[in-house]
Amino acid sequence: MRKHLGMITLAALVVLMLLLYTVAFQVDQLQDVLLVKTFGRVTDVLRGDERPGLHLKWPYPIQRVVRYDARTFVFEDPFHQIQTKDAKNILMSMYCTWRIEDPVKFHRAIETVDAATERLRTHLRFYKSNVVGRSDMGDLVNTDPKKMALTRIEEEILEPLRREAREDYGVDVRMVGVKVVGLPKSINSAVIDSQKADR
Repeated sequence: MRKHLGMITLAALVVLMLLLYTVAFQVDQLQDVLLVKTFGRVTDVLRGDERPGLHLKWPYPIQRVVRYDARTFVFEDPFHQIQTKDAKNILMSMYCTWRIEDPVKFHRAIETVDAATERLRTHLRFYKSNVVGRSDMGDLVNTDPKKMALTRIEEEILEPLRREAREDYGVDVRMVGVKVVGLPKSINSAVIDSQKADR
């Protein structure tokens, strides 16, 4: 009888653990923002910095939890060639940092972090080409650092990108920056020699 009692107790514990797994979930204070969906509709938003700890929900299919990372994401836009205002070609690589600001809008508009990264990369490349296309080569590559305008270029890219990302995706773009500026091999030496001659 004791042998059967032990098996019954063990089975009851397993059932209890499974039940807890289906109705309980943890919100991490530093890295979580969660959506609680009831019958497919968002009914609660839990931010780790506001409501951390253990929470309860109804089991699936009544409720389910969508978990997002509340920390800041970083991605790089690789080199691609852009023509400047004075018809010179340059190669530029940039980085972008962003975070989920409105998780409900984010979930409805774009749903996944990977999809958001690709969408933001496309927009970043568009604004980068626009702004660089209105700038001269000397604003980006110059032997005189005082004539370079990288800060202005970064700000002009950030402003429309931040506005569009917030309105369309619920994303806060925190920063964009020029990582590397290069010259195509065919014009590299000629441009540098020309700038040295100007000085």
